[in-house]
Amino acid sequence: MKQSSLNVYRASVLALMAPILIGCEATAPSRFTTENISLLRQGMTVLEVEKLFGSPDSIRRTVCGGDRPWDCEIWTYGGRGSYLRNVLWFSVRDGRVLNQWDVTSAR
Repeated sequence: MKQSSLNVYRASVLALMAPILIGCEATAPSRFTTENISLLRQGMTVLEVEKLFGSPDSIRRTVCGGDRPWDCEIWTYGGRGSYLRNVLWFSVRDGRVLNQWDVTSAR
């Protein structure tokens, strides 16, 4: 195949595959179902949370609390490029247990 024909072929294949790939991402099942979210409880361990939602997209440690500061670990699911962003705060001092959360169900 000539180089120009090969480039046209590649462009055609990509043009046909793009809607399929985008559609797959849009319909991928959410880890944040109503059922999973209803199981969240203050004091859950990181292992219990991971069992429900899988590994987070990012983890960072910081100080939370404003007037009454406490060391926390913030887990974020989604965010950049995602219309859903779910955040969970764990108390580090208490052995990395769930303190609070802000999550949204996808269904």
